[in-house]
Amino acid sequence: MKKLQVLFFVLLVSVSSVFSQSCVIDTNNYNLFAPPSEELPCVIRNQPYDITLQLFCPPSLGGITIDSIKVSAFHNLPTGITKVATPVNGIMHPEGRMCIHVSGTTSDTVGYYQITYDGTAYTSAGAAPFWYLKANFPGTLPDYALTVIDSGEVCTNTTTGIKKQNSVLAETFSIYPNPNHGIFELRFNSPAKTDGEINVRDITGRIIYALKTASPFYETTIDISQYARGIYFIEYRTADGLGVKKVMVK
Repeated sequence: MKKLQVLFFVLLVSVSSVFSQSCVIDTNNYNLFAPPSEELPCVIRNQPYDITLQLFCPPSLGGITIDSIKVSAFHNLPTGITKVATPVNGIMHPEGRMCIHVSGTTSDTVGYYQITYDGTAYTSAGAAPFWYLKANFPGTLPDYALTVIDSGEVCTNTTTGIKKQNSVLAETFSIYPNPNHGIFELRFNSPAKTDGEINVRDITGRIIYALKTASPFYETTIDISQYARGIYFIEYRTADGLGVKKVMVK
């Protein structure tokens, strides 16, 4: 009997833990993403963090009817910060919603962490990946980022500051050729470059190539020809933020 009570207690704790990690969908949310990035609280190093993002699927976008939207990737969170989405398949239908619970504790480097999310909008005119919407319909999908600070520092998590810093970082490197067949040159062109790291991610957010950077001027050949054709993201991350560029492997 005592063993059964212990087993029941363990199961109860496990179930409670699973539900505590999920998020509750806000049926009053009609914003594509809420809250906006500038309203997210900063992540304080070595202290628990907990925030819920709410997403909404409009019935149309730019006059085109939407059948569904699927969020397929949501990555580049600080180490130790995790996410749980509801529904878990990341699919929303018109007037539908989902939420993403972001929580955990990090000791990662102070700075901006731009969340590189991806997905596809399935419409009456065909499938439109998020990268296509961002490139051709500016402002449709917002930039999202978390700011990691030390305890006692002032939180200055603003979209303007994040976009400015990440735009500067993105301009410090170039990719040639682009598109390519999986082999390309990565070149740094800024003498003010600081130590950092280069990550190549696939469309799901998986890191398939990683490289540390240190010298003021840097050039290297990256070979990802063993992977499938498609869109990949080249990330340059430093203590100041994250610069991201897309590369097409054909």
